[in-house]
Amino acid sequence: TSPFTATTSVGLRQERIESQYVTNQGQGLFPGVTNFASAVKTLLAQGQQLTKAFSYYASEEFLTMQERLLLTAGMDAERSSTNGDPNKFFVYPKFSASYRLPWLPPKTDNFKLRLAYGKAGNQVPVNFKYTYLANTLEAGVNGLSPSTTIGLSTVAPEQTTELEGGFDATFLGGRAGLEFTEYHKKTTGLVLTAGLAPSTGFTLQTINGGSLQNVGTEVGLNLVPIQGRMFSWTSNTTFS
Repeated sequence: TSPFTATTSVGLRQERIESQYVTNQGQGLFPGVTNFASAVKTLLAQGQQLTKAFSYYASEEFLTMQERLLLTAGMDAERSSTNGDPNKFFVYPKFSASYRLPWLPPKTDNFKLRLAYGKAGNQVPVNFKYTYLANTLEAGVNGLSPSTTIGLSTVAPEQTTELEGGFDATFLGGRAGLEFTEYHKKTTGLVLTAGLAPSTGFTLQTINGGSLQNVGTEVGLNLVPIQGRMFSWTSNTTFS
């Protein structure tokens, strides 16, 4: 029997999302009339969006100690056209470990300890790095003026870091199971819009600011009170 097993994965991902739309809106139409030309007020809108994302990934799994210890490590390097710098890669690592105890208390089938750490990014929404030009009408002449919302040319993805640990246990020949998890999750660099003084000529600006934190406990209890050929009763309870 091999003293360990190692599994390596590497690859890349490419994503392209393109959309185009045309909207015709009419107000003041007579009932049953669907011709926009006869509306009291008409509105025409047209838009297009293109998002391109590219990433590399690599991971390694290492199983040893008679398949009791499992170690994993991985990494994602991602870039997106919605970022302020579309050529910059953001790296997100992840690690985890689990260990099945060789000795078990009475009536216990399996007891596994686990610990994991990971980092991930949330893709920036489309066009948050630009300040738009909006149509304006002055003295009967069409023109363009800056939008009231300032884009952020250096906008970056929101980054979420999570650390969790716990255990899984089964008892009584699989008739009972207990899962316990403690976790700490924090997201930084939230993509938000913040207010500006009207004297600047703008009302909002896009920012990478603020953070969100979530700390909690999850407990799951799985029971099979009755198990027979004709009837089985399974109970799953979760507390968080």
